[in-house]
Amino acid sequence: AGANDYAIWLTLSTILEGAANSGLGETEAGLALTEAGIDLYQGLTTPPVFWPFLLSLRATVHARAGSLDTALELLDEATEIGLATSGPLPWLELNRADVIRLLPEPDLRQVERLYEKTIDAARETKLAMVELQATTRIVELRRQLELVPDGSDRLATLYKTFESGHDEPDLIAASDLLGGDTS
Repeated sequence: AGANDYAIWLTLSTILEGAANSGLGETEAGLALTEAGIDLYQGLTTPPVFWPFLLSLRATVHARAGSLDTALELLDEATEIGLATSGPLPWLELNRADVIRLLPEPDLRQVERLYEKTIDAARETKLAMVELQATTRIVELRRQLELVPDGSDRLATLYKTFESGHDEPDLIAASDLLGGDTS
């Protein structure tokens, strides 16, 4: 992208490399690359449809670096833009719940409500993987809180709707949570 002067692709690849580095535990390097990519993006004329996704990635990187307030502010901005341009974006609520869960004293009932909101919105928008991610997380949370029922029946039913991709990390996580009993 850099060699061919593809500004948008250079920008996106820089942000994605930063997010990947962050996910691999290189939080400072990931944050620096992500912010460099965001700086590049600011000068481009691109459709606003990309911006909520990029803000969400940026929020995740900030959360991993321990800047939880910044992460929540970025998610607020992404949600506002998303609602104005695309409508509800369920993965933003999932991301918000994950960030809140990282706070020193998280409101776990709020997290649970956000996961439920994500599940409902994901069903409505037919985003099955986002629904699976939120359902997996809510089962984990309810087990942590020792709540019964924990939602594993709902997770098992949803898991069975996936005809392929069982080697994907999100499906593996769901299967592991269900004790491998996904028949």
